[in-house]
Amino acid sequence: MPPNDDVLGASEFASKAAFPNGDFKYKVLSGTEQTVAGSLFDLELEITVGKQCKVHEVVVGQQAWATPQYTLYSSKVTKSEC
Repeated sequence: MPPNDDVLGASEFASKAAFPNGDFKYKVLSGTEQTVAGSLFDLELEITVGKQCKVHEVVVGQQAWATPQYTLYSSKVTKSEC
């Protein structure tokens, strides 16, 4: 099943936060969403910068009423090659 729009939005935010100055591509490998007072996303992303591809685990919070809407709580590289 493809990721829903919320997971895709959180994934795009996390990729841009991890590589703010880079020209990159990303692919959602997996993602879950937990909703309480906002949403919490646990994501696994494949991020490619130039010719280098790495897999990242990220945790992103979303509160639609807040500015900024997304917060990056953690990011770590889990595989140095894709």
